[in-house]
Amino acid sequence: MFIFKTLLYTAVIYAVTVTATTLIGFYEGRQLSELQPYLASPAQLILVVYTLLIYSFLVFFLQINHLLGEGVLWKFIRGKYHKPREEERIFMFLDMKSSTTIAEHLGHVRFYTLLNELFHEISQPVIQTKAEIYQYVGDEVVLTWEMEDGLKNSNCLKIFFMFQEILHRNGENYFKKFGVTPAFKAGLHFGKVVSAQIGDLKREIVYNGDVLNTTARIQNECNKYQRDCLVSGTLMNKLKQMNGFLWEKIDTVTLRGKESEVELFSVSNPKPFAAL
Repeated sequence: MFIFKTLLYTAVIYAVTVTATTLIGFYEGRQLSELQPYLASPAQLILVVYTLLIYSFLVFFLQINHLLGEGVLWKFIRGKYHKPREEERIFMFLDMKSSTTIAEHLGHVRFYTLLNELFHEISQPVIQTKAEIYQYVGDEVVLTWEMEDGLKNSNCLKIFFMFQEILHRNGENYFKKFGVTPAFKAGLHFGKVVSAQIGDLKREIVYNGDVLNTTARIQNECNKYQRDCLVSGTLMNKLKQMNGFLWEKIDTVTLRGKESEVELFSVSNPKPFAAL
């Protein structure tokens, strides 16, 4: 893809340059025989090589940025996480329902083909809600937001219902292709994490903190309470603009491995599969 894009862009630039030079030459009253030496001159060759180098760099940068995740490469370059830093973030653990049963039904290869298509589906909601894809863990996606981005317009909630709408809209296609109608459940929480760049042979930016364990356990409670989306009480209190979502207090629970109690709220969209 890198080679293809570089050659394509260079060919387009060269074709545009040749066309423009020829048209300008004709406009100035020159003959094609007068233009041919210029078009084959060292100056034109230098232009092509220069364009090739510039576009090679740009395409390489964009491909690596796409591979690592939007904005991650720039954070590495800036050295933002070269030293550990504490910050407050919102996390969402988004997990496929009945994934074990679906995997057994489809087989490993077709199951991961399905997962790949589903993870492509979430790309647009991620961009629109300013989320970051932190990790893919099997059939689970871990999303995160800086506090301001996640709270603004309830972005951290909107993304779930936007994704739900996409799944609903394409449910028939998934059933025809895979024989299943995929659905997801989510848990949300926020708190302080230590953010740092880690590793030598393989480097990545990681978040460490109790908030991740708590969020994962909140998501696990979705099965117990038969809810699609559960939010901690502390995050619910931060979401001052409810944007028309319906809230229901489910329980106050002590999550596995925790001493303090956590309030759990179920959130739903009163106008399902409508524009958010």
